[in-house]
Amino acid sequence: MSAAAQGPTPVSQPAPNYAFDLRHNEIEGEVTVLYTVTAKGDVENVAVISSTNKAFERPTRVAIRSEEHTSELQ
Repeated sequence: MSAAAQGPTPVSQPAPNYAFDLRHNEIEGEVTVLYTVTAKGDVENVAVISSTNKAFERPTRVAIRSEEHTSELQ
């Protein structure tokens, strides 16, 4: 299967920047997200499906939006 047929793949996946108190107190959680990666490699339509702590949701959405993907159009 060619790279174009496989679709965009992540090139950069920055970690979410969680609030100091979450990191300092070593609070853990999970966030499930749904998003679209366009043929150009752009991230769109980021939506939180579920999370164990709302404090993790915004930083996760921001990190997902800043991901970089290869383009199908190469």
